[in-house]
Amino acid sequence: MKRKANLLGALAAAIEEDVSRVIASATGLSVIEGSALSIVGKSPGCSIRYLSVVMEMTHPGAVRVVDRLVLAGLLGRGGGPDGRTVGLFLTSEGEQACQRQGRAREARLVELVRSAGEAGQGFDDRMVAVVEKWLAMLTRDADHGEHICRLCDESACPQTRCPVTLASR
Repeated sequence: MKRKANLLGALAAAIEEDVSRVIASATGLSVIEGSALSIVGKSPGCSIRYLSVVMEMTHPGAVRVVDRLVLAGLLGRGGGPDGRTVGLFLTSEGEQACQRQGRAREARLVELVRSAGEAGQGFDDRMVAVVEKWLAMLTRDADHGEHICRLCDESACPQTRCPVTLASR
């Protein structure tokens, strides 16, 4: 059991590192910057406070990420949801970068899933059920759920079927 747990931990770290590398290769952005783009793309007009909560970082840290993305021409600031806050929006360049990173992430993850079939076991419905169970177990609350799914393609995993969303209700 100890070896299996160790392998799972190593796999989680390796996939996170690999996805970070893929995002950087597709966009030149760090995974933190790419995450911010993805979050704003899913929630146009969101505040820096919302971004900091979903990214699980301090408000000053989120401000620095936003400043870098604004300077790079990928994010813009505009009217927020309540008139007191500043809303964040993707620029056309930001939208293109967000799409590139999404396509690159998807291609790499699809490649990994396909390779499981080549190994003889396959990423079958039983494995999907295990992954869904783990995601539900790991979701602490709705904000954490947004963090977990910050890079997800919601069209591939609709909210009505997302184990993270369902667990955070």
